[in-house]
Amino acid sequence: MCRLQDGQHKTRASGASVTVCRDPNTLWRMTILNGAVLRPARDDASSTPPLRWDRSAEDILADTERLIGRVKKVYDEIGRVHVDAVSVENTLRALANVKMEYAACRHSLDFPQYVSPCKAVRLASTEADKRLCDLDVELSMREDVFLRIVALQEKKLPENASAEEKRFLERLVATGRRNGLHLCPEMREQIKRTSKLISELSIEFNKNLNEDNTFLPFSRQQLDGLAESFLSGLDVDQGSGLYKVTLAYPHYFPVMKRCRDPETRRKMETAFHSRCKEANTIILERLVSLRAEVAVLLGYSCHADYVLEVNVAKNATNVDAFLRRESTATRRVLLCSPGARAPTEGDASRWPPWWPTSPNRPGVCPRCCSITRWRRTFTSLDTSCTRSAPSGMMVESDFVEVPSQMLENWVWEKEPLRRMSRHYKDGSAIPEALLDKLIASRVANTGLMNLRQVLLSKADQSLHTSSSADSAAVFAKHCRDVLGVPATEGTNMMASFDHLAGGYDAQYYSYLWSEVYSTDIYFSRFKKEGILNPNVGKEYRRVILEAGGSADGMDMLERFLGRAPCLDAFFRCKGLTCHSDAAL
Repeated sequence: MCRLQDGQHKTRASGASVTVCRDPNTLWRMTILNGAVLRPARDDASSTPPLRWDRSAEDILADTERLIGRVKKVYDEIGRVHVDAVSVENTLRALANVKMEYAACRHSLDFPQYVSPCKAVRLASTEADKRLCDLDVELSMREDVFLRIVALQEKKLPENASAEEKRFLERLVATGRRNGLHLCPEMREQIKRTSKLISELSIEFNKNLNEDNTFLPFSRQQLDGLAESFLSGLDVDQGSGLYKVTLAYPHYFPVMKRCRDPETRRKMETAFHSRCKEANTIILERLVSLRAEVAVLLGYSCHADYVLEVNVAKNATNVDAFLRRESTATRRVLLCSPGARAPTEGDASRWPPWWPTSPNRPGVCPRCCSITRWRRTFTSLDTSCTRSAPSGMMVESDFVEVPSQMLENWVWEKEPLRRMSRHYKDGSAIPEALLDKLIASRVANTGLMNLRQVLLSKADQSLHTSSSADSAAVFAKHCRDVLGVPATEGTNMMASFDHLAGGYDAQYYSYLWSEVYSTDIYFSRFKKEGILNPNVGKEYRRVILEAGGSADGMDMLERFLGRAPCLDAFFRCKGLTCHSDAAL
């Protein structure tokens, strides 16, 4: 990706990373390594609307229709090219340009549904999402464009074509086949119809969560332990005088971490894991069935195998083996800790989510927010460093988080903390003793959090390796198997697990999978050779960041590490002593 002017940011769509410039006077450019400059279908500012907070509901819908029109026009132009006249310029680069523009523009339209305080804007953004998802399905089933791509591959690219262009072409052909464009018209139509229904149901699932306004009334005594600053921000019922506590994260997590009343925490946890239970349970289980149907039509045994084929993991068997190793190793280490014992049925009522925060147990929210901001900053920078386009945008879903996760490690080192930290009043440096406590807090509750990620990943895999499922029963089974305690009776956490309807279906494991890679990179190279070593940094940028999706994630890892990745560093950074050189 070429360097753009100040004010750029990154957006992601379906695993793709794109750099977006907020300056309306800056034109889109996409430079392939051989020097060819790719431009969008139009060079006017209106084709790349920035993420604006003043856009009305009417603006969103109008801009959506304009974007759809521009994208369809490019696809129509490619579809009209005679198969004997296809070229890199009129087919490959035209697709690269429009895909990049579309991915960026889309997020200025479908993102407000998650954050806007105006309901009309949220609903318009949801409607935009529906229309754009329909467009996604339409574009994915454009047989005329697919035939031109295949014709270009058979024609062979010119000798001066870059490796990135060749890889992009190969992926376009592979994606077309994965979409079923090589099948008979009847099967293609069935896949198209079902895919649209899947999109509609996924949007409805998340809309239900976005619009949920459930709250629980509590007295001041029932919220004992919460800071006055928290309580002053709550709405109060004028009749009863009770505080209204919603299930939104800024309310839920402080209550669960700091409230001293176990009954309050129990009520909050039960309500939180019952959000949209009736409506979303039906939607999710329908989604599981529909995804399985499409996978079978495309020749796969299950939806998970279809999704994972293009990831580093490759198939559901490999993911299952990885999660088994994670769970077994974590539980073994935890049970070997001083005073540890296996959880029993009676532990359910005092399981950690209901424990209050003690004075020697660091509060999580401020620290997590700092880490999140740091991580998102580097998520943007990793795209700015990518020099491979357009295939550089196509990073495997279980590798895409590696760069940002890897750079989180600097927040747990003294030198970076000293450089970025100052007292907000007098500007003094952070005390050494506080630094030691901050760094030591990294391993607080990591065993439990690790098992929670395994639990959610296993539940996700179970759902998407089946043709149908009872989602509440699936979660309850893995809750007992992985954590050793039952799920809260009458709840269904899966009904509010938005990842399952937000593009991470059969891929929630990728957070843990990527973290294994990121910690191996950090501890094996940076921690060993110097966290501020410029030579290691330059090599990392060249081998990992600049390559982007122009090479397989595993190939980049082995090149940078000099070996296959393993689990040792992951367990070490979690404070879970484990000697396992098992490669992934």
